[in-house]
Amino acid sequence: MRLIDILREKGWKEEDVAHAVNTMYPGYFRGLSIRKKQHDLVYVAGLIIAFVVNVLVCIGLVPIFIVIPTAVLLPIIFIIGICFGFLFTKVIGQLWHATKAHHAAAGIVMAIVALSVMIFFLRELNLAVEATTEPIFVEHNILLISLVYVAAFLLPYIITIKNKYYSTK
Repeated sequence: MRLIDILREKGWKEEDVAHAVNTMYPGYFRGLSIRKKQHDLVYVAGLIIAFVVNVLVCIGLVPIFIVIPTAVLLPIIFIIGICFGFLFTKVIGQLWHATKAHHAAAGIVMAIVALSVMIFFLRELNLAVEATTEPIFVEHNILLISLVYVAAFLLPYIITIKNKYYSTK
């Protein structure tokens, strides 16, 4: 929760809140609309970067998908999803202006993106494996692997949001 919100909840007057914030952060209220636009740009850029990294992760996993059986692949996918989830959580968590709505939107958007990208790549890979006659190539359960990846990807994010907004302290 932001300092302004905390002071307002405690019943401070607006001029007292403004004075306290300007004392701690000189020039905070000057150029607020410019900073808001910049932070919105950073937020959208963070989501775009997360999308691009998600696609690159899937492209990088293609050689692994081709030869490793599903039972061995699931823990690998889970670990990669957790790592990328921590990265995404760190990027979104650094945006101080982000509210609950921003976090919810980012979580929903990235879950949909991660699921759709993984399903797309696995579907195309399974079609390519069917077209070949090599016995070493393996077909995978598209939905299972995609759901494991998305669950692992969102796990750090959900834990962070729960601790930040819904903690019982």
